[in-house]
Amino acid sequence: MNAQPLATAQAAVPCAECPAELLGEYLGSPSGQRLSVVIDLDFALQSGFHLTLHDVSYREFRLLRILAEERQKFEIEEIRGKRDGQ
Repeated sequence: MNAQPLATAQAAVPCAECPAELLGEYLGSPSGQRLSVVIDLDFALQSGFHLTLHDVSYREFRLLRILAEERQKFEIEEIRGKRDGQ
């Protein structure tokens, strides 16, 4: 007996609510592009590059600050989860 895969080309297309599709759409928007720039700036800073406030816009500075705060929250949650055995 020959088993044929049930997947069709239509089934391989992600649904409109797919988180990856939504993220891709967002990253293509002006706000998403700004977020990508800030993630690149954060990577540069984490890698030892030096920037001053003259090198970034105020909006980029604020986004870098939010990113750092969220990273700190995530790290605290990870530590608590490991401590509590979750």
